[in-house]
Amino acid sequence: MQHGVLVAVPAVRAALGYDARRRSADDPRAAKATTLDNISIAIHCVGALMLFLGYAAAEARAIGFCIFQRSDVGLRTVSAEEQFVRKVLLGGIVFFYGMFCFMIAMCNIDFTNWGFHGDVWSPRHDQARNKNVFLLEDTASGLGLLVKVASYMCEVLCGFCLLGSHMAIWYFCEERHCDLPDELEHLAPSP
Repeated sequence: MQHGVLVAVPAVRAALGYDARRRSADDPRAAKATTLDNISIAIHCVGALMLFLGYAAAEARAIGFCIFQRSDVGLRTVSAEEQFVRKVLLGGIVFFYGMFCFMIAMCNIDFTNWGFHGDVWSPRHDQARNKNVFLLEDTASGLGLLVKVASYMCEVLCGFCLLGSHMAIWYFCEERHCDLPDELEHLAPSP
């Protein structure tokens, strides 16, 4: 399924020198994704991009991370401790998302000469649909398996940093200390 990322993202294909015209349908490195798979992959990739990088950009603007300047409100309301914690978590989001993208790119490059053993697919004829399909014969092992697990772990750690960032905002906000009335007076029955 990860091979479909190259089909869904033309910029990644061009950057890696991937040329689909040079690969036949019987090439074991060719993408195994169907058109519906490619649509699902594209939706997932755009959603993940909006989630991680969209949040990172908004948070960077709020706390003055890297090239962004802190806003006047942020200068007055965000303590030095809160800013440090949020910057560390934001750095984790950026680092782990970047590593995730790098690992996914590595999954789509043929490194068999370096000990990278990726998934092995073989074409079979599906009599029910009367067409050739690819079946997974052997899963990745060695360096190939390590890269796949590392890409997954980077995505998970990026998500944990994002959740931690939300928790840090909640922990340091003044509003969590407000004691609101337990009853809504306008809904209470009148005597």
